[in-house]
Amino acid sequence: MHKNISLINQWHIIVSLIYQIKSLLKNIVNIILNPFGFKLIRTDESNAFYSHLTRILEKKGSVSLMQLGANDGKRFDLLHPFIVANKKYVTGILLEPVHEYFTELQNTYKGYSKLKLLPLAIHSTESTTTIYRHKSLNKTKTPEWTKGIASFNPEHHIQSGVANSDIVGEIVNCISLRELIARENILHLDLLMIDTEGYDAEIICQIPFDKVKPSLIRFETGINFEIITLDRFNQVRNILHAEGYELIIEEEDTIAYLF
Repeated sequence: MHKNISLINQWHIIVSLIYQIKSLLKNIVNIILNPFGFKLIRTDESNAFYSHLTRILEKKGSVSLMQLGANDGKRFDLLHPFIVANKKYVTGILLEPVHEYFTELQNTYKGYSKLKLLPLAIHSTESTTTIYRHKSLNKTKTPEWTKGIASFNPEHHIQSGVANSDIVGEIVNCISLRELIARENILHLDLLMIDTEGYDAEIICQIPFDKVKPSLIRFETGINFEIITLDRFNQVRNILHAEGYELIIEEEDTIAYLF
């Protein structure tokens, strides 16, 4: 028995030393990286987005969010499972300008009294503009992903291989991000989620950080898919770094978080 206790104590000492060494190595690496503008952090790399969201929820007991380009609220939507699982603790505003998708969004979140749904797009200058979307005439033959390519850019669909004949223009109502934040009296956001098929960078540039500074921002970049140019991404990155955000760059999206 005494021998077993001794072995357990030795094991605890070894584990403690390992953690101390890991902490020391992390500090050393950060000392080396800091002059170059980098930091070594611990994160759940398999799903950093949910890791950060969950951390906010655990810390605050609630999550306030804004989702721009919410579509139908379900299809290819990373936020939907989190909202459903934490219905009592999530408040926010979801925007979707396309009439057909907004109607579906209303059905998705029927009964979610803490969510406000608005049939609007964010635009820096226009009160109305044209959004180009798939016709969706034959829903049995139309691939699901085509409902996610609606864009201000009339040529955005070409990147997805969708024919011009399958695209239709729809006039939608718009508001600037600053105007929306003032109108809705938004004082804080835990999450700003953006998926606007090519307009994400412009929205990042619209964020009134003097009024609201989201703890977490997720936006579409898709540099490899030419959704945004590398030069434009670098401009956005510099804006976010200047505001104190660190970035996690994924294949199609980027996560910005306050460190």
